[in-house]
Amino acid sequence: YMMADLYRKGGTCLDYPKGGSEAIVQALIDGIEDKSPDAKIWTQAHVAQILVKGRACGVRLKDGTEIRAKEAVVSGTDVGITR
Repeated sequence: YMMADLYRKGGTCLDYPKGGSEAIVQALIDGIEDKSPDAKIWTQAHVAQILVKGRACGVRLKDGTEIRAKEAVVSGTDVGITR
């Protein structure tokens, strides 16, 4: 919501995902696994660098492990962290 919404006539209603923000992550994981059963999903993996060759093509983890993506690299962080 925007701060201006707080001053709008009638106020504002803040909606939260049922099950909390973890439910959004789980829904994303479920959707990827349903669409691509062979997909590999890493969570709680500290990414040191997003590898780019024209587009995101993989990641390098903090421990030096490189993971190459066949189709997509998905980041759950904001643009300030992902740059």
